[in-house]
Amino acid sequence: MNAIIYARQSSGSDDYSESVETQIENCLRLAKTKNLAVIGCFSDLNTSGKTYPAGAENVAENDRAFQYWFSQQTGTRKYRSGLGNVFRNLENADYLIVDEMTRLYRPVTRSFLESFVNQKLIEYHVQILQCKGGTLDLNQFDQQLIQTLKNQIQDEAIANQKKKSKEQFRKLRDSGYMCNGAKMFGIRYLGNRKIEVIPECAEVVRFIYRSIVEYQPYSAIIRDVNLKYRHCFRKYCYESTFYSIARQPIYCGYQYNSSRELIRNRQIAGQEIVSYELWRKVINILNTKKKEAPVRAKKHWLPMSGRLVCGCCGGKMTCQIDRGVLYYICNKANLIRNPGCCRTRIRFMGSSEECGGLFEAVYPLLLFGLLKRHRNNLETLRSKEELDVLRHNLMEMKEKEQALIDLFMAESATPEQMREMLHKHREKRLEMQSRIQLLSSIKLESLEQERKVLIPELFVKIREKRLEHSYYEQLFKDSIRQILVREDEVEFGLSDGVLVLPRIRRKRKRFFPPWRISAPPARPAGGLFDPSQPPVEIVFATGSRGILRRDEHFIFRTE
Repeated sequence: MNAIIYARQSSGSDDYSESVETQIENCLRLAKTKNLAVIGCFSDLNTSGKTYPAGAENVAENDRAFQYWFSQQTGTRKYRSGLGNVFRNLENADYLIVDEMTRLYRPVTRSFLESFVNQKLIEYHVQILQCKGGTLDLNQFDQQLIQTLKNQIQDEAIANQKKKSKEQFRKLRDSGYMCNGAKMFGIRYLGNRKIEVIPECAEVVRFIYRSIVEYQPYSAIIRDVNLKYRHCFRKYCYESTFYSIARQPIYCGYQYNSSRELIRNRQIAGQEIVSYELWRKVINILNTKKKEAPVRAKKHWLPMSGRLVCGCCGGKMTCQIDRGVLYYICNKANLIRNPGCCRTRIRFMGSSEECGGLFEAVYPLLLFGLLKRHRNNLETLRSKEELDVLRHNLMEMKEKEQALIDLFMAESATPEQMREMLHKHREKRLEMQSRIQLLSSIKLESLEQERKVLIPELFVKIREKRLEHSYYEQLFKDSIRQILVREDEVEFGLSDGVLVLPRIRRKRKRFFPPWRISAPPARPAGGLFDPSQPPVEIVFATGSRGILRRDEHFIFRTE
């Protein structure tokens, strides 16, 4: 009599599997004991027992239980080629030898797999020999029924075990513990749910966060990390590692729970590497759209790139170096062959104090960004005072949700009503929780320090044209949406209107006129932008008197 051997392993990624080899050895010994001639030996590596044999694609495609199960998996192997070869040789066999029945299949409940395999074996009158379980003749109704019940019991047991494991992990995660042993850069797992921060790696994390907030190019940050902290990585810091570190909330003492809500992590309490406020800033920068993010050239600092538009044809303006001088020119000439008369260009930096470029002309407009920063500071102070109100509102929202859950458990509310309410409040609750966490991490002293010290210092630096690049970029982004360049003037699109500055012609070239900013009061009672104080005057020396723009805080005029 003839026999076919089949073995299967469900995990691993190697071409050679010790588990499969052991199964085949057991099957060969059994065949020798039964005096059977082995006419074929087939196996499948790294394949689930819930999958169909190759050649049964039509059946699998119509098996809704199988298709639903497969849609929940991360693997891509849908069919077993080894089992397909078994079925192609069944007509010449009397027995199919397996180590145990689970190697042949582990069918999903209500799947057609078990019926399909059993029908094939019955059709060719092939019996199953198990190394661990004896002979199984599917032609016998009682044996077939017992095997079907076993399969269902095994599938339900596995499903229940997975469900319990997921529930345990969920409870652990929702209570503020990492479920994966805290396997991440800079964190060492000590066992018994305890972790510790690696000091030298913590310095790398701080360096990355500081660099991102300063709007350094990501490629430059990664290059500097590999240059300074190469010893902290197994090989190198790649882009994936960089983004993983930048987005990981554990470094500021938080983690995501099973509902993707930020909660306090209990393992790292007291060992936080960065503040929650700094982490939020980094996340906001990473989530900023590319067109809104500060753009830098490879060799030159260009904070305005992407914001300049040609006033003649509407094309975007790009940078170009002409005889060592950096200009923004209309890019239409590079896109079409006949750009016509469009030759718009503007100098980035001026040649002298009297002949200013775009860089110098933008300085007074950065006051709008400084004003926005001042208003955000006051708003945060007011919100800080309303922190108790936010917490009370959040508590009321949770109580309402719990009341509906109690009604649902008492069968007084329908699943649709519960689902609709939870979905309605989820987004609002997450936003409120994020706001509470941010306000809780902010210190009143730092807000007062920024309002009374930092903002006045930035005002002085703007007036003296000596801002650091990082502050220049931040204020420029908050001040100006778009710059429309024309031959004799430039229109700046601000957050609350426009401001048009003239371009002065000198020796066949056009420059911006010099300007000055009036000094604020020495000690304004309500801060730099105190409404009780007179507005700040910005004067451009054009040779003619006029008002460019006036509001409660600024007066832009010419003389």
